[in-house]
Amino acid sequence: MKDLHIHTIYSDGELTPEEIINIVKEKEIDFFSITDHDTINGCKEIIENNLHKKNNLKFVTGIELSAKIDKGKCHILGYNIDLYSEYLIEHLKKLKEMDKYNILLITECLKNVFKLNFTQQDIDHLFIKKGSTNNVEISKMLVRLGYCDSINDAFKRYIIPSKKMTFDEKKEFSAYECIDIINKAGGIPVLAHNYQLKKDYTELREYICDLKNHGLMGLECYHSGFSISGINNSLNLAKEYDLLITGGSDYHGPTVKPDIEIGLGKNNNLDISELSIEKYLNKKLRY
Repeated sequence: MKDLHIHTIYSDGELTPEEIINIVKEKEIDFFSITDHDTINGCKEIIENNLHKKNNLKFVTGIELSAKIDKGKCHILGYNIDLYSEYLIEHLKKLKEMDKYNILLITECLKNVFKLNFTQQDIDHLFIKKGSTNNVEISKMLVRLGYCDSINDAFKRYIIPSKKMTFDEKKEFSAYECIDIINKAGGIPVLAHNYQLKKDYTELREYICDLKNHGLMGLECYHSGFSISGINNSLNLAKEYDLLITGGSDYHGPTVKPDIEIGLGKNNNLDISELSIEKYLNKKLRY
C-alpha cells in the first residue's frame, strides 16, 4: 500500500509523526508522505530523527497549501520539497500570519453573528501549538465550551457558514503562487482532491491545463473522497496532460475524520497499486 496524503498534530491531524510511522509500519505501507497544511514541522521531525530510515520506510517530504478560488476548495500539494529552502521558510512565515488573520476572522464572526461567548484566553490558546493553526482548532474549542457535540457538528453549524461569510476578506495565496512556492523549494506541485473544486469535467479540464502551463506537475488521482468515476476521470486527465499520478487517504485521525484509515481510505476505497510519482522519485528522493 501507499499513502501520500497524511496529516499530523502539526496541522489538523491528531497523531504525532512517530505514531503515524508506527501505523505505516504496521500496515506495511511501502511509500508515504506527511502533507500538513502550511507547515513542514512534521516532516522535519521525521527527517531530523531519521524515523523513516530507522524503520526502513520510503518517505517523501510533503506539504499542503490552500489557494484562493472563486468557489469550492483548491489545495496544492508539494512533494520532495527542500525543508531548508530559504524561499519556502520565508513564505511559510507569511502563511502563518495569514492563517492567524483568517482564524481571527472566523472567531469574530462566531462572536458577532452567532453570539457565541469565549474569552481572549480561549482565542490565545488557539495559537499556542507548534505548527499551523486552522479551523479544526476552533471546532475543538467549541466542543470544549459545550456549543457542539463533535468536530463535524461544529463545522456544519458554525465553521462552514462563518467561512462563507468571511470569504471575501480571507487572505490566501493564489494557486499560481502556491505552485511557485513549491517549485522554488525544489518540489513537485500537485493538485489535490479535484472534486472539491466544484467544477464540471470541462471546467476542471481547462483549469488543470491552465495550472499545468504555470508549472503544475502532478494530479492526485486517488483520494478517500473520490468515486470510481472520479478516479477514472482524474487518471484520464493525468494521462492527457502528462501529469504525475499521486494518491492518499487524507488521514487526520479517529476524531477529526473517523471514517478514514491510513492506506485504506474510506471503506477501503483507496486501492492504490502504483503511483507514477514513485517511479519518478526513485532516484530523486531528497532525504
